[in-house]
Order: sequence, then C-alpha cells, then structure tokens
Amino acid sequence: MVFNGGTSFGGTTLPTFHDIRIEGTLMGAATLEIAGNFENNGTFNASGNTVLFNGTTGGQQVLGTSQTSFANIEVAGGTTASTTDLFIESGTHQLLGRLTLSENDRVDADGSAGNGTFIMVSDGTNESELSTLPTGASVVGEVTVQRYIPGNGGTDYYHFMTAFTNNNTVAKWQDDFEITGNFTGSGTTTSNPSLYYYDETVTGAKEQGYIPYPTGSNTQVLEKGVGYATFVYGNSSAVIADSRGTVHSGALPVNITYTNTGDVDADGWNMVGNSFPATLDWELIAADGDTDVANTIYVWDPGAGSYSTYTAGGSSTNGGSQYIAKAQGFWVYTDGSGTPSMTLKESHKSSTTSGQFQRSAEIEGQLMITMTDGENTDETILRLDAESTPEFDTSIDAWKLSNSIFNLSTLTPEGKYLAVNNTPEPGCNGSIPLTVWNADPGTYTLTFNGISDFAAGYAVELVDNYTGSTENIEEGTSFSFDVTEEGTSYGDNRFEIRLAPSSFSETLNYTVSSACNDSEASVSFATESDAVYALFADDSLYSDEIQGIGNELMVAVNGSDLQTGENSFVIKGRRPGCDQWVQLETVSVPRNQITPSITVEDRYLVSNYEDGNQWYFNGELLTGETGKYLEFNESGTYKLVVNNGECTGEIEEVFVITGIDDEALNLELDLYPVPTTDVLNVHIDDHESFYNVKAEVITIDGKRIRKSRLDLQNGSWNTQLNVAEFEAGTYILNIDLGSESVSFRFIKINWYNA
Repeated sequence: MVFNGGTSFGGTTLPTFHDIRIEGTLMGAATLEIAGNFENNGTFNASGNTVLFNGTTGGQQVLGTSQTSFANIEVAGGTTASTTDLFIESGTHQLLGRLTLSENDRVDADGSAGNGTFIMVSDGTNESELSTLPTGASVVGEVTVQRYIPGNGGTDYYHFMTAFTNNNTVAKWQDDFEITGNFTGSGTTTSNPSLYYYDETVTGAKEQGYIPYPTGSNTQVLEKGVGYATFVYGNSSAVIADSRGTVHSGALPVNITYTNTGDVDADGWNMVGNSFPATLDWELIAADGDTDVANTIYVWDPGAGSYSTYTAGGSSTNGGSQYIAKAQGFWVYTDGSGTPSMTLKESHKSSTTSGQFQRSAEIEGQLMITMTDGENTDETILRLDAESTPEFDTSIDAWKLSNSIFNLSTLTPEGKYLAVNNTPEPGCNGSIPLTVWNADPGTYTLTFNGISDFAAGYAVELVDNYTGSTENIEEGTSFSFDVTEEGTSYGDNRFEIRLAPSSFSETLNYTVSSACNDSEASVSFATESDAVYALFADDSLYSDEIQGIGNELMVAVNGSDLQTGENSFVIKGRRPGCDQWVQLETVSVPRNQITPSITVEDRYLVSNYEDGNQWYFNGELLTGETGKYLEFNESGTYKLVVNNGECTGEIEEVFVITGIDDEALNLELDLYPVPTTDVLNVHIDDHESFYNVKAEVITIDGKRIRKSRLDLQNGSWNTQLNVAEFEAGTYILNIDLGSESVSFRFIKINWYNA
C-alpha cells in the first residue's frame, strides 16, 4: 500500500497491511498492524501510537530515505529465536517510547548489512525503553542509546552515570561533553581528572575512594553496572550524550564489597549504575533476594546540590523515586554483616514508568521535615516504629550523605546522621535530635508535614536549644530560624523533636450500671485509640490496664467487692510510653441489696418487704399475690421474689404443711428413736401402691433441710437420716409415697438437754 498526500485512519477497526510505503504524510492509528515492510520516504506522524510488526515468516524491514519517529513498536512474529523478525534495514529511525518483543522474537537494530541506524531517544520530553525481554527474545546489532543531561545554567556539575551500551568507550562520551585527565585523548581545558569511579576497598576517608578514569587512553571501556562521577564543564544548556553499540540484556551481576578500613562512615559504600536501556524498579530489585545490601538507593541531584533517597517500601527524600533511569549511577550500602551481592535482571525493568535521570511514594505515619533557604531545599524523614531500633536499620533507614548545600538530618543515640529514621518512640517527653550542618549564616525555614499520622497520643514540639523556645508542631507548621557564626546556632544540638503526651478531653462521657446483690456492676466510658485506661479504687489499680479503641469501653466491677450503697471509683488514663496516670473522672457505683425472708404468722406467710413482692406456689406465679402477706391453704412449695425496680432477690422455696397426720392412711410406720440425738430411722411396711418413696426433713418455718430416698428391703421401706448437726427442736418429717404424702413431727435433742 502506497500512501501519497495526507492520510489518516478513522473508525474503530485497526488498520492492517502487508507492506506500506509512505510518499506523502501518514497519521498513525492507535495500532497500525504491518505484516511486511515499512518504508518511509515522506512523513510518518506516530501521534503517540503503536506500530505492530506481526509478520509470521520473519524478515520484516524498516527502511526509507526519511527519518521515522516511532512512538511505540511491538514485534509479535511468532517465529523461532534464530529467525530475525524485524530489520532496521536502512535509513535513520528513532524510538520515542517503548520497544516490546514477544517470545523468541529478534530485532536487528542496524540491518542485515549494518546500514540502518536505530536511536533510542532521551531528550527531556521523550524517554525510550526496551521492555523486559521474554524467553528467546533479543535485540542484535548496534543501537544508538541517548541520555539526556539537563542544563545547569552554566555551572559546572558532577553527574553520576554509567555505560549506556556494551563496549561504551570514554571516547563515545567525549563527543558530547569534555572529559579531562592524564590519559591519551583527554580534553584540553585542564589536566585535572573529571571522570571517576569509586573503589570501596580504598582505606581512609570516603573521598579517597574516588579513582580517576581512564588511566591509559579514551579507548578504555566504561564497565557496565559501575557508576561514574563525571564533571560536566559549563553545563549551560542541556546535553544529549549517546553511545552506539549493542545493548545489554539478561542478568547483570554488580560487584558489591565491604571493606573494614576503620572508618565506619566510608566502609560499605558502592557506586553502581543501570546499564539496561530501560528504567529499573528498585522495589523489584530489593525484593529479589539480593543479599546483605541495604534497602535504600541514593541518587545525586546536581541541580539541587543534594542527595535524594528512596527506601524500598516507600520512604523517599528530596524527590527520590523507586525508578532508576537508564544510564543512572547511584549509591548502595552494605554493612558487612554477610556476603553482599546484587544482580540486576530483565525482570527488574519497570513496565510502565520512565525514570528521571538523577533524580514518591509515602508511608503512613512518617513526618517529613523540610529545610529551605528560599532557593535550596533538603529533607529528612522521621517515623516512629515499635519494631525498629534506635540505630540504623538496613531494611528501613537511610543514611544522610553530605550535600553541597546545607544538610538536615536526625541523629541516632550513637551520633549517626540519618536521612530516613525509623525509630521506637523515645518515651514520655522523650526527644530525637534534629541536626543542621554545613549551613552558611542566614535565615532558614523548617516545615513539617505528616504530623497528623506521626505520633498519635503525643503533642509534637520543636525545641530550639539556641533560643530556648519551644514550638508546638501542627500540620504544615513553618518555623523560621537564623544561623549565625556562633557554633551553637547550628549543629547536633540546635533542635530536638520532643514528644509530649497530648492532653485528654476535659469531659469524659461515661455510664454506670449498678450491682444487684453479688452480680456485676459496670462502668462504660468513651476512649481514644492512643491511650491506656484503668479503673482505680482508693488510689489502687482495680481493673486491668486497657488499650483504648476509639469507641466505648466497659469495665466490670464485681458485686462482692462493693458495699451496699454508693462506691467511689476513679477512671484514669495515660499515653503509651508514659508511666504517669491522669485522673479523668470520679464515678459512683451503687450496689443494691435485696435479701427477702419469710416468717409464719398463723396461716400467713409474711415477707420482710412492704412492696415489690411476688408469691409463687409449686413453681407457678400466683396472680395478684404481691402483698406482704400470703394466706396458705395447701401443703406445698412457696417462693417469694422481691423487686425494688433496680434489683431482684428471692428466698429459697419454702415447704408448708397444712396439717400433721400422725396416723394418716393407717400407715404402719416406725420412727425411732424419738426423740433423737443424731439419727432418725424410718421404717414403713410395704404397700403395693407405694413407689419411689422419699423422706424430707422440714423446719417449722418451712425450710427443706434434708432429703433421703427410702430403699425397699424385705417387704419394707427403710432409710436413716443423719440429724446430728440439727439444732434442738421440733421438726416435720414429710413422707412422699408417690401418689400422696403424709407428715409427722419429731423432736431433736442434744445430749446435754436429755
């Protein structure tokens, strides 16, 4: 298909062609599918869209006399790994976005005869990427890989970079910016070195580890995965550095060392680099099992004159990002606790995001502190974490690397400077030093963000030990201060972040339920989630200490611990980490006591309460019988329940005998001895109608005190009742014959009354 004039695609159907040749202007579709060759002799406007090369026999070509700018290229040939699916056969063609290959696909970036030019663009607007290469996929031939370096207004700056391609010689950088030093082919501005790598094994101060490179000639190759500090002279306008060569693919082992030189601030620092033609994701690298390497990357920002940091999990300072741009050099740290190693892989490539050269997620609970002089800025993060330690934690903290501008950091108890500091709570009224160093005399501002989630239960204060002032910190608080020539106006002792327990609400909402007899009472009250509460009695801790939940809590009070009437308790609270209790409210807990009793007057049962009575007979409520007196006409079980509106009590069942039948039923009954001192024997001749015969001893006022089942032996019913502990007096023996019952009197005496 030949496109002359101006052509664009409409509708929703994806345009599909075998071969196309552009002689006019062609506007790209969302996805333009091509099974054959793509030839551009006119103008192709990619418009941010994708060209899909999906020929199934291999050998597709990109050629033409005009330069083609592809937004995105996808190759899905479905051939074997030994077949080249796409040749950049002739002409110059560039990629602005992403190149994606399917399994076993191969792209030849400079064509079958090496006449094609394929440029991976980096220009400040576009950042090209080579996606993760699946099994069998490859890019062969030479590619021109660019790296955009922003202008610095004419100021000389160091940039941290690494090799863009395989066989990336120093000379390939020199055609873009000057590199000086004592080597053949060096620049002429000065003989001072302007390109360094870092050797962690060198003894002495950290600065001693910077080694000039190259030492022979500019044909020496920059090592992949190694970071280089390169001085860009007079970087007034942006520079687009490039290198032409084959691109790296597959695993890239990076040399990580720890050398104990005696200088703990210098040991374990390694400057490495991303030599993939793609952005890498530090979250994926950190999670991939690299051993004994701390979880933070440090990237120098030459424009800001400061280091940005990113710690896996989300903490970042000074604009730090998890995404590492192609050709970016960066620092990692190992503490020497094991055998450090790191391997960068295809699987570490970011699938969606292009990293920023030299340059965030947020973690809940972190306090971001920013220092500025109106032009420059530095940041530090403080976060309270009960699982952390007060000193440097490799998995969550970040060291403070010295900026060329002023520095802001927190300080550990051992005097170590941290850019990201996860630390346990310092305790009630405890503090964490906030240090300012390398600051010229002048006026600066501190700003605090994230305070609302930082230290629940505490009032956060900034203590200025130089002026003697204390400022309460709230969200967005800004605090201006001056640095002078006096040493105490800066340094480790100028500021502290102090955690003072926040005050409780002046009014505590609470409710109290009373105890009835020995049942539980309760005290319920509103709580805050960042406080501990307890109930006190007579200045002593009564309840367990209870963590607030942000809602109402209930504390149970045992009725047996209370006196009848009102009982005084105090609700107290304290903030975590504080030992001092704060009195919040005094409450009165009532205990109601209902103790019914029954006496017998003639043919009446009498309650000891005037009101609130309810009588029962044989377990059934007696409707209307709510008075103090109850007339009884039947033998049986009576019960009294008393309720005063707040408490209920009842007396045990009382058995009432309406008549004493000493000779009832002509029963052949023997009770002996009568009177008795210790046992009462019961003997009844057997009757066929008797079944399950039981005997029960009842007091004169109707209380059941002893039961026994009679045994049928040799034609008679027999039992023996132990009455030795009974008081002397008259008792009633009730015999239950199954279908009816009879009652008899007997007398219990004591020996000394005989």
